[in-house]
Amino acid sequence: MKALKWVAIGLGAGGVLAGGIVWLVFSLTSGAVEAAEAFLRLVGQGRYEEAYRAVAPQFRPSQDLGSFRATMQRSGLDKYEAASWSSRRISGGWARLRGTIRTGAGGRVPVVVELVSGNEAWLVYSIRLGGAGALADDDSRDGVALDPAAMKRLALQSLLDFNDAVRSGDFAAFHAKLARPMREQYTPERLRAAFQVFVDQKIDLAPIAAVEPIFEPREARADSGGQLPLKGRFPTRPSEVAFDLAYILEGGDWRLVKINVQVRPPQ
Repeated sequence: MKALKWVAIGLGAGGVLAGGIVWLVFSLTSGAVEAAEAFLRLVGQGRYEEAYRAVAPQFRPSQDLGSFRATMQRSGLDKYEAASWSSRRISGGWARLRGTIRTGAGGRVPVVVELVSGNEAWLVYSIRLGGAGALADDDSRDGVALDPAAMKRLALQSLLDFNDAVRSGDFAAFHAKLARPMREQYTPERLRAAFQVFVDQKIDLAPIAAVEPIFEPREARADSGGQLPLKGRFPTRPSEVAFDLAYILEGGDWRLVKINVQVRPPQ
């Protein structure tokens, strides 16, 4: 009984301290939450021009207003009703909110919203979705899926951008197209060092544009964390190009967070 009483007292004291920490975190992130929910309400009300003006300047170059509207409708955010946040983080001028969006007809969409502080206001920088369109009791669908044509376009563009970097020996342009977490981890110089063998051997992946890729698996679907894997090969000859890529959604675009490339004998 003494041990149980001690545990209970310990948890009680910890609860007071934790409560203070939670209050502080919620207080610090309240502005970011308000900005994110205001943005989502505008989208849900069909006020796309106002929502587009409410995003960070870094967001806009990736999409014009028309493509922004299409992305919001395709993702189901145009049916936004409410949001609940299970995790709130703030670091300097950045905030990250993780939670669930409730849409019309009982839909539930896991979401991560990143915001940047600018001009004394929080602005939406990126939205990462998982389970778009899935119902609350539907556990069979992990996330948004791409059709085969979209899978091919995405993989081909990434690998041709990579090929341009290899052929020129300059990875700056390729680096600029990566997702923010990967850009922060790898400088252009580190990328070149990682793929120095491709540069030294003057590897040219351009022939992949003339063949159809083979994906494994055949469908690309984002996982619960919003990451979209693309794995497969381009059956070029005399060597084929195998790839293992992964993307996250930033500013409405799928951006690379992982790239593995092999030039190998055909399987």
